[in-house]
Amino acid sequence: MGYAAPLIGLSFGALLTALGLALWDGIRPMPRLARAIRVIRWGIGGLLLIAILLLWVTGGSALVFSLVLMAAIAAPPPHQRPSPWYDANTLLPTLVLTGACLFLITGLVQTRGDIASSVSLAAAVYGGLAARVLGEALGTLASPGTPISRLFDVLYLLLTLLVGANALTTLWQRGLVWEGNPEQSSLLGAWLVWSAAWLSPRERPRLRAVLAAVAAMQLVILALGMG
Repeated sequence: MGYAAPLIGLSFGALLTALGLALWDGIRPMPRLARAIRVIRWGIGGLLLIAILLLWVTGGSALVFSLVLMAAIAAPPPHQRPSPWYDANTLLPTLVLTGACLFLITGLVQTRGDIASSVSLAAAVYGGLAARVLGEALGTLASPGTPISRLFDVLYLLLTLLVGANALTTLWQRGLVWEGNPEQSSLLGAWLVWSAAWLSPRERPRLRAVLAAVAAMQLVILALGMG
């Protein structure tokens, strides 16, 4: 992981810079800061993608690989930017994921040395998309007039299919719809909260955003548990 560590550290520093610029823009608006933040976020995504390739070549641990992949998916800027506070809030999931990865690769926190598998890779991709929805939900809390993107609906459909397929597989193999193991319980819990967010009144965007944030956070934690 030695070659990837400087890129992850640089990405974390760039994230702090982008967050600082967004907060500064909220306090003292400057027309060019929004463009600068957008460029920085695309640059962070590029750095993290290179770090992913290096981790893949050197065989980094599954958890570190999952964290970097999720951060890379969540890093690019959203299509809309109604306010600097929205921008700052959407940065938080990427900042937390990159910061956690930095703690792991510097040895401040110990982790297993498992190599990333196809299952953990798929879980990380889904977790990264959930982290992006989490950022949009946090942004909606800051700017209620800005709805969460269609990615929210797409992930809900995929999550529903996953829960249904999991239930059918368990029923076919063991004659039970639900075994009650921690992974299955977490997945079902995330689906129930996501369903509540999807069915919540659209005229109450903050309630919808809170429920979406909780469900997305559950999925991110579940994805990291599979890393």
